[in-house]
Amino acid sequence: MLWLLYLIGSTTSNYISTQATASSENAIAIGADSISTGRSTIAIGTDTNATHRTNLVDPEDTSYITIILV
Repeated sequence: MLWLLYLIGSTTSNYISTQATASSENAIAIGADSISTGRSTIAIGTDTNATHRTNLVDPEDTSYITIILV
């Protein structure tokens, strides 16, 4: 449980650890080096990057999931 908290970042530039970064309104980043910079985006996984409202992409996997927070 403690390691999970170490890798979670959430909501408008607030984050737990330097490995996960969330820098926009309602942005959430979960995972090592995950970055969520788009409004209402969620980045989940290692090296994930969510940059637009309907974008959740894992560069290590060609599949993707779209999540929109309402």
